Amino acid sequence: MIFFTSDTHFNHLNICRATSKWSDISRTRNFSSLDLMNQTIIDNINSVVSSNDILYHLGDYSFGSADNYQKFREQINCNNIHLILGNHDNKHGKENDPVMSNGRHVSSLFESYGYYKEIFIKRAYFILFHYPVVNWNYNNKGAIHLFGHCHSSEHDKFFHGGKSIDVGVDGNNYMPYNINEILNIMRHK
Repeated sequence: MIFFTSDTHFNHLNICRATSKWSDISRTRNFSSLDLMNQTIIDNINSVVSSNDILYHLGDYSFGSADNYQKFREQINCNNIHLILGNHDNKHGKENDPVMSNGRHVSSLFESYGYYKEIFIKRAYFILFHYPVVNWNYNNKGAIHLFGHCHSSEHDKFFHGGKSIDVGVDGNNYMPYNINEILNIMRHK
């Protein structure tokens, strides 16, 4: 099975309501601790994504040091994670692939690692990018644009009409989407 998610923001103090220093907490996640937020997202991923599945993560994976990428990667059961870099991952971009304290590069934790990906699965064409865009490759031929970045709620995760959706955890009860869910949603678009 193939899954998609985005914006896990592991270890991001300000996005967790209990630890946030933001003056406007309306866009924070209502968790009583940062550890509970991290563990809930990990548990939710592991509850549906098995070790042999494929998970595309569309950016803003983790905060803090490069070692946090490994710390949270090791807790996810899936062996095949592809990371599309987001704006908070940009300091860990391909050109500056950071070295963790164990000497490994962050990119070695993922099956693939980059800023953009186009894939063809189940007779559908997908454009994977951290950011929403108004027009994407093969849009006029039914390509599906999956993105993150916006932290959309369940009710505002569709942008610009057409076949695009914010697959971030904030709009899906901190769960990843499986490909069949995406295809069913897009069948009506």
